[in-house]
Amino acid sequence: MSDEEEDEEVPAVAFERDERVVYLERRVSLCLRVRADSWSKFVVDEESQRTVSAFLEDPARRVLVFHLLASGAIAASNAARNCF
Repeated sequence: MSDEEEDEEVPAVAFERDERVVYLERRVSLCLRVRADSWSKFVVDEESQRTVSAFLEDPARRVLVFHLLASGAIAASNAARNCF
């Protein structure tokens, strides 16, 4: 294998196809009774991706709270006090 081949990174799995995110989608959709299009809007939002990624990648973060906004959109935060 050449040095160039070793330097190439393995392509990252798209955020929405990460198996952990797919699991969250199933649980949130069931618990909040939302449709797939609500989750699709949530998962493409950069702030939502940062919040969920931070939770998934940092073992010190033990809480991730999903809730519905008045508009019907899904939101997530790292603490329950930020939900209201």
